[in-house]
Amino acid sequence: MKCINFIFTQSVMWIVLLFVWYSPLKVQAMNTGFSTEEKSVSEQQELMRNISISLIEEEPKKQPIDCFDVNENGYIALGFSNLEHKTICVYTSDGIFQYGYKFDCTGDFGIGWDTKGVIIYFVRGSTAIVVNSSGNIEDIKTVVDSIENNSYWNNTVFATSRLVKNCKYTIKNDMGILNFFASSYSQLVVSDNDNVNIVYDVTSKHIVKIITTIIAVLIFVTVVAVLIIKRIKTIQSGTQGASQRDTADSSVIDG
Repeated sequence: MKCINFIFTQSVMWIVLLFVWYSPLKVQAMNTGFSTEEKSVSEQQELMRNISISLIEEEPKKQPIDCFDVNENGYIALGFSNLEHKTICVYTSDGIFQYGYKFDCTGDFGIGWDTKGVIIYFVRGSTAIVVNSSGNIEDIKTVVDSIENNSYWNNTVFATSRLVKNCKYTIKNDMGILNFFASSYSQLVVSDNDNVNIVYDVTSKHIVKIITTIIAVLIFVTVVAVLIIKRIKTIQSGTQGASQRDTADSSVIDG
């Protein structure tokens, strides 16, 4: 009887282990609101090769903000984009640079915080990674495609404000009518019940960038319009010339 009980117990344990091993893991990981799944080793290795992430120890040139997050200790992570080249800088609540990362990705990205470091969310590939303050990757997960996760992308990851310990952190623009043309943000403002403090500000640089972009677009549109008009006139001139020749030929024949 003891032998039968032992065999039964061992069988149940193996069944449970196999079920856990082969079942996809869908858990709230990385201290995030996303539901995630494990990535295979080969997928993790491919991701690390593609993004080429490395640590930044000196503050780079300031750029307009694409995304941000704030942890419970008041540390602020700001994300920036220059085409496929991305940068994340970590600042204190007073705007003092601490460290950062640079990496490559061809799509949008977002930022979160984990107890082990900064979480980087990659929209393309639905991936989340945790990077510690030394620039080492602590964890890699797949973000599950679900209604709840889509809501978290829009309402949390890409939200323009965070509330941490009665302080409101907001990324915004203060450029008047040029705000309409801005796809990123020039200021990070921290406010509480008594004070408003601009921690990060690249408004002047952002205005120059937007105006330069508008001028470039206007020049391009103007050149294209001129070329199209010239082409239309050329076609019309050719048609009129052919019509006049046909009329002349007809007159000769009638004569």
